[in-house]
Amino acid sequence: MPSINTAPAARIHSHHEHVLKSPAAQKPEKPEAPSRPSAAAATETRETTDKTRAKGVLSLLGEGHFKGVAAVRLRMNFHAELEQKDAIAQTESARTAATQLRTDMTAILEKTSGEIGEDSIGALEEVFNRFDKMIGDSLTDEAAASDIRATAADAITTLKEELVSVLGESDAPAPSDPSANEESQDASAGALGNPEVADATTGNPAAYSPLLSGLLTEIDKLTTAFENTASTATQLSGIEDIIAPSGNGVAFEKFMQQYRAQFGSAADQNGQQPLVDDHA
Repeated sequence: MPSINTAPAARIHSHHEHVLKSPAAQKPEKPEAPSRPSAAAATETRETTDKTRAKGVLSLLGEGHFKGVAAVRLRMNFHAELEQKDAIAQTESARTAATQLRTDMTAILEKTSGEIGEDSIGALEEVFNRFDKMIGDSLTDEAAASDIRATAADAITTLKEELVSVLGESDAPAPSDPSANEESQDASAGALGNPEVADATTGNPAAYSPLLSGLLTEIDKLTTAFENTASTATQLSGIEDIIAPSGNGVAFEKFMQQYRAQFGSAADQNGQQPLVDDHA
């Protein structure tokens, strides 16, 4: 009995399977719906937008773009951010002033070392090194402007007391000219500039050597320069420099009263006039 050739059928079956398995013959999958942002992501986006807006407002306030009612209301709305910005600026100013003070004191030490006897140089260097360490230790990352300034004040007082102790009083006779003696007393008293020093030494400032009197005078000048630099930061959070508007004065005063009631005013506490009238 002749055999039946099944090869064509097999080929047809194989072709049918290929068509079924072909990607073109399969139904297209539905695209996935876009996922909605999570609540956390939405909150983060909103916070980023708020921070960007606040940064822009703070910059414009610092540049004086807002006047009158707008300036007061924005200071109320962004008071916390402004105070933080003020604190950072004040700390940077105090840090800069303290660093400069250390440099200036080192220069004074070098200058004075060449004007005194060799037996006093070692003690003088120790005095200035202690001062430098006090200031340096105060310049930590966590230190606020008030901490740096308080430490500098203590360090300066200690420095002056120790200088009086190390350099002592002069054995030179008093000048014969009475007016010269009065000038010497005035200069020495001004050089000390701190009653604690006089109390601690119980000596007569007029009897200090010209070297010591001059040294104390230089330190007083550096102290003044330090305070001037340390207090140069702009006070954005206050209302002392806001100019009163020429129009809507009632609304302006209303918001000023709200500001004072909520945040107070340094100018009010010091008895200063907080407003500048542009009609004056």
